[in-house]
Amino acid sequence: MGENLAPVTEVKDLGMLLDSHLTYDKHIQALSSSCISKLRQIGRVKHNFDQSTLVTIIDTLVMSKINYCSTVWSNTSDGNIKKIQLIKNCAARLITGVHKYDHISPTLNALGWLSIKEHLLYRDALLTFKCMNDKAPQYLCDNFEPRNRIHNRDTRRNGDLDIPKYRTSIGQRSFKYRGTKIWNGLDTELKSISDLNNFKTKLKTILIEKRFPSF
Repeated sequence: MGENLAPVTEVKDLGMLLDSHLTYDKHIQALSSSCISKLRQIGRVKHNFDQSTLVTIIDTLVMSKINYCSTVWSNTSDGNIKKIQLIKNCAARLITGVHKYDHISPTLNALGWLSIKEHLLYRDALLTFKCMNDKAPQYLCDNFEPRNRIHNRDTRRNGDLDIPKYRTSIGQRSFKYRGTKIWNGLDTELKSISDLNNFKTKLKTILIEKRFPSF
């Protein structure tokens, strides 16, 4: 006979805390605490480093934690996104010495950093790009359907996609829905790029310059 398994409300897998409702509240809470602890440690010794070195240290010890599995938790609540944004703001202030109540956007731009929402959009856009250029696993590529059913590879990549008709907020948080909305929001020139590195560079420039539509 098989062994009975007791239900649990959360489980840790590959460093992520997964709750039964996939809100990622516990994961974001743990992530925030870990990042704050690292920033405090760095803050005590920051006078020993120049700005360039501080950026490298924070990228390694803090931003790597935020970036890890961000595609998985990207559909979490706006409240959780704001918590992570505060961490990134604190990191930017620590590096530059900008005061707590000074506007943070110019500082993020100066560092070449995206906001958390922009970063998550950027990650989704890259994965969608890979799907549209047959550089992702087939099960991901199958998420996207061109509006024009008669197409070759180039028109498939350049054209708009059918938007899934999800009525619930859960459906609208799915990668299939997010990726479709993002892809349709790109201009034709950006969608026509076939080189991944070129696409990354141009997309990030657009995001930093605030020319990208809000989703």
